Amino acid sequence: MSIFVRMKHLWQRIIHAEEKNYLRWNTFTFIGIFLMVVCGINATRGLEQHMDVMFWDESLYLSRGLSMFQHIPRDWGPSYSLWYKFLSLFISDRVDLYYFNFKLTTILISISFFLLLMACGVQRVLAFVFSIFFLSSFINLPLWPRVSHFCVIVLIAGILIAKYQATIVSKFVSFSAALLVCAFARPELFLPFMVCFLLTYFFFFATLKNRNRKDMALVAGLTVSFLFLYKFFKTPLNNGDATRGIGVFLQHFAMNYAQWHHSDAIFWLDFPDILKENFKDTSSLKGMIASNPDMIKRHLFSNISNYSSQTGKIIFSFFAPIFTKSTHWLCLMVS
Repeated sequence: MSIFVRMKHLWQRIIHAEEKNYLRWNTFTFIGIFLMVVCGINATRGLEQHMDVMFWDESLYLSRGLSMFQHIPRDWGPSYSLWYKFLSLFISDRVDLYYFNFKLTTILISISFFLLLMACGVQRVLAFVFSIFFLSSFINLPLWPRVSHFCVIVLIAGILIAKYQATIVSKFVSFSAALLVCAFARPELFLPFMVCFLLTYFFFFATLKNRNRKDMALVAGLTVSFLFLYKFFKTPLNNGDATRGIGVFLQHFAMNYAQWHHSDAIFWLDFPDILKENFKDTSSLKGMIASNPDMIKRHLFSNISNYSSQTGKIIFSFFAPIFTKSTHWLCLMVS
């Protein structure tokens, strides 16, 4: 069999692939969601007495959301700020809204994980147990800010919707729409959106003769949505959000530097002084590498070490919740 025949067969398998969706909206599913809500409410009860309101990122998202639509932010996660605006329709007090979002995203992401596991064919009891593990893990409730939770929830929703679509074009429209929303919350997700967006058009025109009205409407809707957002917001790479990347890198270097020297300095405020001490007057990544390559290497190795230890901590917390100070019935249930 020639390579061209194999490629043709592969192409046919791709465009005619049938997505298997094992999610069933039956009694078990609804009971599992209900129990997860109960566990989530219990796990987040009294959060106000254990966690203070933290300023900067999360408070900025909230403040910008509440100022909509008098002022619509074009950078720093406008889609996540819109989420806060939606929640403010039910909760007007800013402090209550801050804590409610923490609690709600803790529960919603666990439910999303539960539904995703079942949709992918994981045995339903295991899906429920793993989701309870995730609910009480280190990576869930203690994580700040919550914009990553928002993005994961939206992405899982996009995957679940895609599993109900019959054609590959409609599936990629679902992926692209979810990534488009997330791209205006986390700028780094704009590149995955562009990949999915281009693949949507590729599969649309490659199978144009077999397209139905639904696929045409979905592609048209996605295109109009993207053009509207581009007209108003530009892209996350040229609307001001692109500068967040180097800012985050600089603050993370300052954090490692403070840890190396056992300093109690507020690194996210004092990072300009730390950078000037180590890299003179340069603030670009290229200039920093040229100015002090050894310090950059140490920073990268520290990140690898921290990433490994945090990953181990996340895995361990799946089986032994570590954010509670005393033995809790939820801890016993998970164990």
